Amino acid sequence: MKKVMVLVIALAMVLSLLSTVSFAEDLNYVKAYVGEGTIGVWLGHANGATHLMETSVQFNAAASFKAFKLPVYWSSNPQLNDPAVDYTFTITPLGSATPAYSVSKTSSEDSPSGIVYEFDEIPAGEYEAKFAITSSEGYFVLPSVTPSNSNVRLKFSDSAFGFEIGFTKSDLSSYFMKLSSMADQEEIITATLAPKGTEPHQVAEKIGIKITVPAGRELISVTGVNSPTWNNQNPPNTAKCTAYVWTGDYDTTVAGTGFASASVDSHQDNQDIVLTFDKRLTPGTYILLFDSLNPNDGPVGFWFGSESSMIEETYIGGQQQRIYPGMSANFVVTDPTIPAVPTADASMIIFIVAAAAIALVVLKKKVF
Repeated sequence: MKKVMVLVIALAMVLSLLSTVSFAEDLNYVKAYVGEGTIGVWLGHANGATHLMETSVQFNAAASFKAFKLPVYWSSNPQLNDPAVDYTFTITPLGSATPAYSVSKTSSEDSPSGIVYEFDEIPAGEYEAKFAITSSEGYFVLPSVTPSNSNVRLKFSDSAFGFEIGFTKSDLSSYFMKLSSMADQEEIITATLAPKGTEPHQVAEKIGIKITVPAGRELISVTGVNSPTWNNQNPPNTAKCTAYVWTGDYDTTVAGTGFASASVDSHQDNQDIVLTFDKRLTPGTYILLFDSLNPNDGPVGFWFGSESSMIEETYIGGQQQRIYPGMSANFVVTDPTIPAVPTADASMIIFIVAAAAIALVVLKKKVF
C-alpha cells in the first residue's frame, strides 16, 4: 500500500511539473525563406549613415502560433567600439493599433543562432511583424533572403528578411494564406533554378538551358544572379533570351521558331539581370537560349556551378555541359492547389528514397 501511495504522489508531482513547463520544441517552426540568410537588411546607424529605422512583414497565419524566430542577426558591439542598439519587436493584427505582442530589447553582439521571441498563443489571422530602432546609435541587421512564399502571402515593407513562425499545428498543407489586401493580385513565386557558382561564362557563347514549367504555374521571367560584365567600360552590355518549346533534342528545338523572348539593353557589372518574357511560358519543357542582343555589344554573363535545382541540361555553343548558370525564375501561380515548384532538397529526398528502395529489393533477393 505504501508503495502505491509513493507512486501516486510521484506521478502527481511529475504531472504538476509538466503543467508548468513550456514546450517550445512542440511547436512546428515553419521557415518563410529558402537557403541561408546573408547580412543585408540594415536598421539603425552604421558607418556614418542612417539606414532604415523600421521594417516589417505582413502575413496571414493559417493557424495559431506562439513564437517568432530570426535564424541569425548582426548587431553593433560595444567591445568593438560600437554602441549597443535598442529596438522593439511587435506583432500587431492588421487594422488594429494594439499589438498582440510587444517587447523591447537591447542588442550588443552578433548571434549566428538567432533569437526566438516566445509569447502566449496568438490566433490565426493577418498580422504585421515589425522591428523598429529606438536608440539614436547602433545598428541591427536582419538576414537578407529569398522568400519561400509568394508576393501575396508575405508582404515586406522593404527588403525581404528571413524568419520562422512557431505554429501550434503540424498537419496543414500551407501555413501562410493569401493576404486580403492582395486579393486582386496575381500570386508570384520565386524558385531557384541553380545556385550561383564561381565559373563565369558569357551569354555570347550561346548558353542554353532545358527547364520544365510545372503544372499550375506559368513562367514570366528569369534572373541571373550577380551577372558579370567583366568591368567593361564600353557599354551597352546586353543580353537576350529566346524560349523554344522542346521537341526532343537540342539542335532541332533551337532550329525552330521561338515561343517567347526577353532582352536587356543595358546591364551593370555584378548586378542581378532580370529578363522578362513577352509571353508567359505555360506548363511544358523549354530550351532557354541566351545570347547578346548584337554581336559587338559588351559582355554579360552568368556564374556557373555544379549544382542544379530545376535546370535539367545546359548547353554552351550547342555542346552539353555538366555545369549550370546561377539564376532564379518567377512563376505565376495559376492553380494554388498544386504543390510548390520542386526544389533541389525535394529531388534529393526522392533520390534517397528511391535508392533505399532499390537497395532493399537487392538485399531481399540476396537474403531470400
